Amino acid sequence: MKQKWTLVSIALGTILVFGFTFWFGLTPKQSLVQKSELESAPDFFLEGVETKTFDANGVLTEKLLAEEIKHYPMQGESRLIKPTVSKTQKSSVWVASSDTGLIKDSSSDILLNGSAKITNQSNKLKPTIITSNTIIYTDKDQSITSLGEANITSAQGNIKADTITAFTSSNKVTMQGSVRGSYEQNR
Repeated sequence: MKQKWTLVSIALGTILVFGFTFWFGLTPKQSLVQKSELESAPDFFLEGVETKTFDANGVLTEKLLAEEIKHYPMQGESRLIKPTVSKTQKSSVWVASSDTGLIKDSSSDILLNGSAKITNQSNKLKPTIITSNTIIYTDKDQSITSLGEANITSAQGNIKADTITAFTSSNKVTMQGSVRGSYEQNR
């Protein structure tokens, strides 16, 4: 009888050892997608984006168009491909566009890179155009800063500077660095 229980114990032990080996052998030691890859991947993306913002009276104040937007939660930012942003203030319409853009989750500031261009259409006949390598729109003071080969073309002439900052609420412009310009003469 003792021998029978010994054989049953050995058989049960063998089954348990093979069962655990089989069970733990099937579970992967690491996930199929590495954690670092997931951290750098977007949590969503949108194509053919068009967003609009209206004021309390229902008047369109801001519009954003982009071929593609990808949101990265770990960096807290959205990256845009071919963005165009338009902002209407009083009688002025500001339109900004570039190859790529970046919006931080914590603010409404927009960074535009690559062939960045801003057009200001006021009640004037000819629009004012600002071009540069990089344009930064800061929502807090509603300023547009152009960095790298900044250039303003207007009805009055052409101005180049290292840095050009335009304030959309007051239509004032400041220039820094090497400022050069040519102006049309009124006759």
